[in-house]
Amino acid sequence: MDAKMWLCASTICRSVRWYVRHLKERETHFGAILRRSWLVLFASVAAFGAPVDVSWSAQHGDPLTVDVHLNMEEGWHIYANPPGDTGLSTAIQWHLPATVTLLSESWPDPQVEREAGLMTRVYAKQCVVKAKFSAPKPAPDFSATVTWLACKESCVPGSAEIEIRGASNGELLKEEPITQNLPWMTLLMAFLGGLLLNAMPCVFPLIGIKIVSLIDVASKGRQSVRVHAGAFAAGIWLSFIVLAGVLVLLRQWGLQLGWGFQLQSTPFLCVLVVLFFLIGLNFLGFLEVNVAWSGRGSSGILGSFLSGCLATLIATPCTAPFMGVALGAAFFYTGWLPFLIFTCLALGMALPYVLLSLFPSGLRLLPRPGPWMETLKQFLAFPVLATVIWLLWVLSEQGVSVIPVLLGLLVISFAVWAYRRSSHWLKFLAIMAIIVALLLVFTESSSPKLDVWQPFDVEKIEQAQAEGRPVFVDFTASWCLTCQVNKRTTLQDPQVLALFEQKKVLLMRADWTRRDEHITRALNALGRNGVPTYVLYFPHRQRPPLILPELLTASMVSEALRSLHGS
Repeated sequence: MDAKMWLCASTICRSVRWYVRHLKERETHFGAILRRSWLVLFASVAAFGAPVDVSWSAQHGDPLTVDVHLNMEEGWHIYANPPGDTGLSTAIQWHLPATVTLLSESWPDPQVEREAGLMTRVYAKQCVVKAKFSAPKPAPDFSATVTWLACKESCVPGSAEIEIRGASNGELLKEEPITQNLPWMTLLMAFLGGLLLNAMPCVFPLIGIKIVSLIDVASKGRQSVRVHAGAFAAGIWLSFIVLAGVLVLLRQWGLQLGWGFQLQSTPFLCVLVVLFFLIGLNFLGFLEVNVAWSGRGSSGILGSFLSGCLATLIATPCTAPFMGVALGAAFFYTGWLPFLIFTCLALGMALPYVLLSLFPSGLRLLPRPGPWMETLKQFLAFPVLATVIWLLWVLSEQGVSVIPVLLGLLVISFAVWAYRRSSHWLKFLAIMAIIVALLLVFTESSSPKLDVWQPFDVEKIEQAQAEGRPVFVDFTASWCLTCQVNKRTTLQDPQVLALFEQKKVLLMRADWTRRDEHITRALNALGRNGVPTYVLYFPHRQRPPLILPELLTASMVSEALRSLHGS
């Protein structure tokens, strides 16, 4: 780890330690906490460096000639314009005054590479773009924005602003390499995606209960609201950082992983089933224990912190709008940027609770504490139990027999009944039965049932393109709620299916429910590392693959298929 990464790691560790210490002391100045959180973000920004240097040279003549030099570090490459089947085009956007006109822009011949059936056009080491302009003498100053995607073992998008100074009498001007800017749009998408995670069905029930508990805590004063909301936000933030660290570490070991990877694990799914079932029983009042989201008792602050960690854990099956691009970038970045993107996700998800910690008076907009709180808590038990059913369905889609898990839930129900009667040996028997049930679920997955959809196959995609046939690929997973909604609505719309048939589109479904190296590599080649991802491959590779939005509608599919005219 280099010095910059050590600096960022040290900053985050000191900030987390400072945050927790002041939570324990019930520090009132939560504005300082928020400022320290932003300090971590910008310290991480300062540590970023990318492997491309940009410089330029200009010589006035008739016409004015400007050369833009992009120099890559050893082993890195950028994509040509156009890039081929994958990657992002390197592009120059000129900002010209009225007296200057772009006559031509000449790019060097790229290297052509083929991998996993995909053709890419790249530049390695250096790329010099020659542009010619019609301009008066002396030429006025103008500028340009250069954007690229630099790749080695992973990819880093970047950009740079250059200022072209006018030259006269054939004078040659040069400028030293320019440091590129951060991809701020990626960070913004991560922040917005984290904020929208709060409204996703896998998170909302727990969030609703947390807000209800804050209303209850508000009776103890504004300070209690600040502390508990801040602890909840801290749990979200720290758990996102830990999750990023685990993903980066596993990728360093050569594993191909993505967002929601733990839901590809049968034992983890079983643990979630048991956990959500216990939460549902607690919401219904059958299991009265001082659980993490209650925020009551002497350990209430720690409970709020742990409930923030739990909220992050149960958020991983969901992919909110704006998250697709951000997560794809996070899994391609090297160095410290994955942690920075996950920090933005955490800040977005934690924002409502940070605001409540700063402005606890906002709780006054909600009804006063009363019987309605218990009614709401019991009502929210039903979406939690619906999540249990969904997780069982995910298990069944992986080819796992759910009978042992259902037996385990039956034993848990009996243990809860026995718990209310202080029967310790029955509780012990229930725990043993649950362990046995978890061991029984290790079964081989069965092949998914596909109707008009064929299983994902790279060679068939290449063959169809060579034959002049378009291909539509649905990258999906059983544990992805957005995927299942799109699958049962847009992708089963009779008009959409008729249009697919009319255009002779080959339909493929890449099922990522359980980890699949081929599907993961295909997602990486598209610049994505999560589902849902919807891709339209054009005949004869006349155009790069078209990636459709995560929230898919029939009109979006129709518009994409209309672009096949003339292909």
